[in-house]
Amino acid sequence: MPELDEFSDNDDVRVPGRTVLYNIEPLIMGSGLREGLISYLVRLSRAHCLRPRDLIRLVLAVGEADIARLCYNSFYAEYANTINGLGRYARLFSDRLNTLTGRQDLDELTMLPWAELIPEQSEGFIARHRRWCPHCMADQLVEHGEVFAPLAWSLEHYRNCAIHATPMQSQCPHCGQHQDIIPNAPTLSHCCKCGGSLALSPDAEKLEVIRETLIIELLSNPHKAKEGDLQSNFQVALRRLIDERYAGNRAAMCSELKWNSWGLKGWLDKGQRVSFPKLIQLMSTHRLQIPGLCCDTAATRGADISLGQLNNRSKRPMLSATTKARIQKVLHQELQVTEPQSITDVARAVDLTRSALRYWFSAECQEISKRRKRILERTSRKAKLARHATLLYAMTELRRLGQPITRRAVDRGIRGAGLALARPEIRQTFNELKIKL
Repeated sequence: MPELDEFSDNDDVRVPGRTVLYNIEPLIMGSGLREGLISYLVRLSRAHCLRPRDLIRLVLAVGEADIARLCYNSFYAEYANTINGLGRYARLFSDRLNTLTGRQDLDELTMLPWAELIPEQSEGFIARHRRWCPHCMADQLVEHGEVFAPLAWSLEHYRNCAIHATPMQSQCPHCGQHQDIIPNAPTLSHCCKCGGSLALSPDAEKLEVIRETLIIELLSNPHKAKEGDLQSNFQVALRRLIDERYAGNRAAMCSELKWNSWGLKGWLDKGQRVSFPKLIQLMSTHRLQIPGLCCDTAATRGADISLGQLNNRSKRPMLSATTKARIQKVLHQELQVTEPQSITDVARAVDLTRSALRYWFSAECQEISKRRKRILERTSRKAKLARHATLLYAMTELRRLGQPITRRAVDRGIRGAGLALARPEIRQTFNELKIKL
């Protein structure tokens, strides 16, 4: 920086405007283990020699009635953890701290960049208690000279440290107490109750951290998440995945993931947001990458879907009038039969992709799909009645012979019909019949 006397009277010297609070830099911003907003608040209070709750009461709450109303013990005990989330408190505190520090990026220390995709009330989202990795704390003291809490630590599904492959801790190793989300003292490295160090490393076996690694990848680029259309990108990626791996059969994918058969309808057809646990399950099961969510360098690890495939989808084939007439004739023939083929089979027969067939002949495809659905529902009802009759006969026979109606005995009785109580729908019917008998 030049000395002041080096400037002439004509030089345009612009001194940055002063801010109420120090403009300290959030730690490791370029990583999926970036600092969380609560941690930033605690470090900011330490820089000003204030307790974190006094910083909120004496500085953040001044002229901000919405924050002033939160300065009570039950907020710190029950709701303060959502400051790192994507709801009202996350927006309130990130905006206020941006104003007071002169920064513009503190929303990236919360889950706000993903608000378009993940609902605020998503189950299994933000951890209720503060958690930490003792090994990471020890490393932070050496590398940074202070302890901070990455945003990932506040997520319920981040249960093992992705760096050290050990369980995250939520209770003091000395007194066994949970820690306050926003502590009274401006430190995260010591117990709020007994003052003991939380950086003491307990003995723990190594664990798999696939889910935790995916969470870090997800959090790596919040600025891209804010810039892109998350919901549209997610829908594109999910539809491509269903088409390529399940031949367009949504129910088959739901069945594999143990969801309700209509589980994808809200996300794909109604624009509903995705609960965080199910988003992580999709990413871990299928290595699903959504543009703007995972970092650019995140490997697909064997997935047959990639960002390149999503961003460079092939164009719809142009069909001549003769080809259209030929395909339309095939579709009308399918509508005449009692049990039409699936859209996938018809598309394969006319040498088109499923999506192209639906694009050019949406009305016919919709009618075929409706008929197929009715047939499947009818077949399902018949199968259910057959299962019910087989189970009822087996259980009635056991009672007639004076034998106890146990699962093992019933399982032997229905084995000849190709049934087994290991199947959930059969076990449910068995439980219903047992109550009636």
